Amino acid sequence: MKALPKTLTHLAAVGIGMALAVTTPGLLSNKDQAANNTSTTTSANGDNKDAATRKAGTTAPSGGRAAEFRRAWAALGSQKLPTPKLRALQRKLLEEWAEVDLQGAMEAALGEAWDSWENSYGSPYGNRSGHPLGDAFAKAFAEHPLDAWKVLSSDKLGPGAQLLRRGWVYAVSRKDASLVISMLPELPNSLRGLAIVESMRQVPQNKPEERDAMLKKISTSGDLTQSTNWLQTAFYQFNGPIGETADLRARWVDAPAGSDRAIAITAWASSLRGVTREQFATEWANVPESSRGEAAKSILSQLQGRFPLLLEVVDQAIEAGEWAYLEKGVAHKIPALDPSQPGTDPKSVADWALKLPAREEATDLFHSAIQGYLVSDPDQGRTLLESLPAGDWHRERGFIELSQTHLWRRNDPEGSRRAIDSITDPVAKQIATTYLYDWQLLTNRPITRQ
Repeated sequence: MKALPKTLTHLAAVGIGMALAVTTPGLLSNKDQAANNTSTTTSANGDNKDAATRKAGTTAPSGGRAAEFRRAWAALGSQKLPTPKLRALQRKLLEEWAEVDLQGAMEAALGEAWDSWENSYGSPYGNRSGHPLGDAFAKAFAEHPLDAWKVLSSDKLGPGAQLLRRGWVYAVSRKDASLVISMLPELPNSLRGLAIVESMRQVPQNKPEERDAMLKKISTSGDLTQSTNWLQTAFYQFNGPIGETADLRARWVDAPAGSDRAIAITAWASSLRGVTREQFATEWANVPESSRGEAAKSILSQLQGRFPLLLEVVDQAIEAGEWAYLEKGVAHKIPALDPSQPGTDPKSVADWALKLPAREEATDLFHSAIQGYLVSDPDQGRTLLESLPAGDWHRERGFIELSQTHLWRRNDPEGSRRAIDSITDPVAKQIATTYLYDWQLLTNRPITRQ
């Protein structure tokens, strides 16, 4: 087996030399193996330069140690090794390389071809970031978070940097969750939720002072709208309430707008997850009418789809006119309602859908709510829709959904066409016809036009 170049001295071999020598005999030259097992003397100037580079943890000059690591990387890649063994050696090399030239190490990792199945093994950072070599940078990220983020947030690494940014969140949140929270405004939207979740996981549930300090930091890390959304994400991670519902309500009802009110109302909303219908009605009666829109949105942010009172809270948000929130933040929860429970069975949910106001903002709510009944019994679903007046908004949207049900759930284009034929509104019919056309393209079916 070909030996690594002699230029791979102790500079690059410190981290991987023993691993290479043990797992792959002959991969190191005799000189390199000797260098790995003995202390090597260098000039005082060289030692000082290396120490300064290691301390900076960012990028090193193109020559010197950085060049040694690049040559070692190329030589390692030329070896015919089983993929798991190769990745293990690459991780070790990248970990050492990152202490000298973080940008160069990340560029090398991102330039390595890999398959998605590789994330079925390896350390948690690699698996969770989506890149099999991502965990190699955990130490460098944790020790030099700001320098690392400066590189990761630039355009120097290309699109693949997104995978390593996730690894940065995992690594840094474990060491300094407060720093991660303070950087929320700088993080892309795609990482903010992850940053909050991972940071809150580091907070001991049995230490309320640490929990409250973290919540306060979240509430002051952005503007009020941003921080309220971030608080809702944070409270969603809690397994149970952090106080008594009545006490929490008293803290926010008369409080002025600001971070303290945002924390209190979200804590109150989180405490309502396990209440009964009667308890909810009693609590809701104590909410001032002027605050009910805010309260309903906060509750909806904390509810999972299986919460039996989900539709009742949606009704309260509708009554308060919170359509901007309802249009984008709730519909995806409705299909998760428990179909075996009274009030959330498919027919009851469909009946609720037929009572929604006929407006554009309610479209996704309607489709999500009626979908279950049309899937479970399309014939009865058709009968229900046909009982509505021709041209009725609910009827037209319902037949659009029924046409989709026949396509994607039953592979039945003829059933889809029958549903389309029942639509009387030209605009709605065109929408359904376009969906059929898209289905034909995606499934390689003969194209028909109406």
